[in-house]
Order: sequence, then structure tokens, then C-alpha cells
Amino acid sequence: MASTLKVDQIETPSGVGNISFAQPISGDGSQLTGVGLAVGGGAVTAGDFLYHDGTEWTRLPKGTAAQYLRMNAGATAPEWIATSGAGIQVPASSAAGDILYYDGTNYIRLAKGTASQTLAMNSGATAPEWTTPAGGGAWNLLQTHTASNSASLDDTTHITSAYKIYKIEISNLVPVTDNVNIYMRMGDATGFYSGATDYSWATFGSYSTSSNWSFASGIHDDADPYIRLATVRNSPFVGNSSMEGFHASLTLNGHDSTMIKSVRGSVFYRDRDGEENTAHVGGALLFGGTLSRVQIYAASGNLASGTMSLYGLSQ
Repeated sequence: MASTLKVDQIETPSGVGNISFAQPISGDGSQLTGVGLAVGGGAVTAGDFLYHDGTEWTRLPKGTAAQYLRMNAGATAPEWIATSGAGIQVPASSAAGDILYYDGTNYIRLAKGTASQTLAMNSGATAPEWTTPAGGGAWNLLQTHTASNSASLDDTTHITSAYKIYKIEISNLVPVTDNVNIYMRMGDATGFYSGATDYSWATFGSYSTSSNWSFASGIHDDADPYIRLATVRNSPFVGNSSMEGFHASLTLNGHDSTMIKSVRGSVFYRDRDGEENTAHVGGALLFGGTLSRVQIYAASGNLASGTMSLYGLSQ
């Protein structure tokens, strides 16, 4: 039969040493002290902690939802604190691309931005934020075409009303046939313009010899089926040996049917004799229409290698 023992104090005959209990002590033990283990006031609850206070083990009641455990100001005991002031925290939700920043009290989450946004400080210079760059002034790569024994490099889909100005960058273009010119044509949805008098063009520049650079007389034609790009002199033209080839940076205008279809820019090439040639070139389509395509090709033979990249200028 169970018995109940009520006493104010239990101690050894000498007042020192430990007391051993043959069976566990039932109850919450809230008043059991002085035996090396205390549980503090109140009932023991799931989630409570035990910590040593320098004398004995004592109970730290569990915290509330979302609280954090840290050392107190005196660094003598743990304590629960609210989210505010908790330092670096695990966000309630997160996604790939999110970042953490310090708001003066805590490290908090900044959700990822959208495509092409940039990170900047807000107007108060207190926190980062994602911003959408203002339109205008940026060259946007639309397409790069790569030659591989190709008859020509054509772009037939990217010249639209989305841009008024386009840039054509031609790099390391090497013809299959040695000593050939490089030509350009424009076109619309029906194809490329190739009439005998469709284009007008002009070029002037300089060329190197074994000892110095010389200026070349300007060359032009008011009626041609193409725009000639590699015509510093009437000969020689672009070579195809090692370290020879053609480069150009051209600006193209005129998608709008009311505008003249024109191109202007600079070219550089090494010719059949290994000499450097550089020039400014300009040309135009001599009638109206809606420009929607451009073509680069060699005067004869294919293009062995090289690229043509088309960019549109945001406005």
C-alpha cells in the first residue's frame, strides 16, 4: 500500500554527504532542492532546458514560438529572446537567389529580383533593393552567326521595329578563297536586294607596307549590287593565310520604311600580301522599303570561319 511522507527537510546524520533513493521520486519535484539537481519553480514541461548556474543544475522553461536562445548580458546563463535582436536568423521562407543583409539590428532576407534587375541602395541609403534599369543606351545582343565553310552569314529575323539602330560586329572572318573582297547586302521579307544599281558606297583609309603606313585615295561607286567593305585599295583584298582575315564594326539604320537604309563604320583586314588595311566605309540602299535582313558574304567562294553578331540599341 502506498504511503505519503511529508517532511520539511531530509539530511544525513552528519549533515553532509549524499542521500541515495532506492526508487524514483514521483511528482514534478518543484520543491526538491539542495541535492545537486533542481528543476526550479513550476511544473516540468516538454521543451524545458537544464543549465548549471554555478551551484546546481536548474531549469530554464521553454520559450515561446520563434524565440531564440542566447546568453544573457552577463554571460552567466542562457535566456530566451524574441526575434528582434536575434542577429542572423533563418528566414521563415526562402528561395534560390535570395540574399541576407543587416538592417541595423538583424540580418534579414531580401527576396531575389527578377531577370535583368540590378542591386542598388534605396533612396535613404539604408538598405539594398532590386531596381529595373532605365531603358536606353544599352546594346542588346540579338544573335551571333558563325561561319563554317558558309556561303554567307545571314540574319533574317532580328531586324524589326523593336530597334531603330543596329550594330553589326564582324570578327575573324576568313574566306575560303584567297584575295577576295567582303560584301554586304540588305533585304526585306521577300529576300535580299541584289539589283545592279541597288546600292551606293564609298570608302577611304590607309594601308601598311613593310616600312610605313600610306593613305589610300577614296574609292566609291554610286550603282552596285552590293556594298563593298574591304576596298582600301582596288587590290589586294582579304587574305586567308595564318594571321589574315577581316574585322568590322558597322552601324545599321533604316528599318522604318520612311528612313534611308544606311550603314557606316570601320573595317580592318590583312590582305593577301599580309599587309594591314583599315578604312571608314559607308553605304546605302537606294530605294525605300522595310529593312528586315542583312547578309555578309565573300566576292567569290565561301566563308571558312568567323562570326557576325547583331545588336540592337535600346532607346
